[in-house]
Amino acid sequence: EPPASGVSFTMLAMEAALCAVLFLAIWLLFVAAGRGRAPMICGISRGTWGLKVVMLVHHCIVGPLALAGIFQDQSIKDALFCLGFDCSEAAGKMLRDPNGPSTAALVLTPITLGYMVADLLLIGMWELSGKGGRLEALVMVAHHVLSMASWPVALKYDFCARYVLILLAYEVSSIFLVIRWMLSASDRKSGLAYLLNGMLFTVSFILLRVLGALPQLWAMVFAMPWAADPSDFAILWWMPTGSSFLILPHLLNFFWGTKVVKGALALLRRGGSSREEKSDVLRQVSSASLSSRLLDLRAAERDRRRGP
Repeated sequence: EPPASGVSFTMLAMEAALCAVLFLAIWLLFVAAGRGRAPMICGISRGTWGLKVVMLVHHCIVGPLALAGIFQDQSIKDALFCLGFDCSEAAGKMLRDPNGPSTAALVLTPITLGYMVADLLLIGMWELSGKGGRLEALVMVAHHVLSMASWPVALKYDFCARYVLILLAYEVSSIFLVIRWMLSASDRKSGLAYLLNGMLFTVSFILLRVLGALPQLWAMVFAMPWAADPSDFAILWWMPTGSSFLILPHLLNFFWGTKVVKGALALLRRGGSSREEKSDVLRQVSSASLSSRLLDLRAAERDRRRGP
């Protein structure tokens, strides 16, 4: 039998469904507010803008709360700040803490699952076209589907759920990606807000996604989730193997992180550059993620439709 985490798939499904309805309601209210008056905003459909509002609401709620949950969880703090060669106990609690599951993970994960459902239902608002756009949209769909399939299992069996909470905290940097899209879509790329937002994105990306990955990987050295014995944890036979996907986000973030660092260094070298030049560098910096790349594809397609 799984540990007494108090979680059932039915309960998670109901909570996620409720959150999905709430996110869809936010989108519908935004779209309905301008119906008949302003179906387009800056040349982009109100439906797409509404989806960005939904994204921003989700990221602003889940990201900061997940980050706060990390610093209130002693097991996670012990693992993140253990950089020596005696981290076995702290790392083991990242797989499962005998004191119980992460409350923050139990509360916030259904919210993100509901957001992913709403995002998939609104896929028509993604405004993707072309071979590259379709490919990256497929990657995003795969990301959502894999998360929706694996996270509930992690919560129910209380296995690696604390790693899920850390992934949710990454949404802090996504806040600045959505704001960047809004500023870009409204032709404010040369403004101070765009510049400051790009700086905040860079700092949050490096701190959370790149540097924050190092203690996680170090913990996995001492307590490899893919090497766990299913009988010891009373989990499904495939869960240890499936946990190997925990490495993938870090590999992608390291790849994107190199672009972020290069862009940040280029920005520092241009100390005397104009604001327009700096904004161009920041545009390269903040493109270092799948979400931002999708936004760039949409902007390019929008410019193509407008013509010269």
